Amino acid sequence: MKARYPGKVFGDYFPLAWCHQFDGGRQFYTALGPPKHYKDKNSINHLTGTLKWTLNPKSTPQ
Repeated sequence: MKARYPGKVFGDYFPLAWCHQFDGGRQFYTALGPPKHYKDKNSINHLTGTLKWTLNPKSTPQ
């Protein structure tokens, strides 16, 4: 059985990471795998970048 994203916005694609700004706040979501994958350089860069973006109102997502 093929898993499908329940929404219609993304079609057949399932978002693995997203960020959002609303009413002065920032939030991000990631589903890029279990913690054992967090040793990967790209995963570390992804998490570090999103945390910096969340905490720094002058930064932009990359």
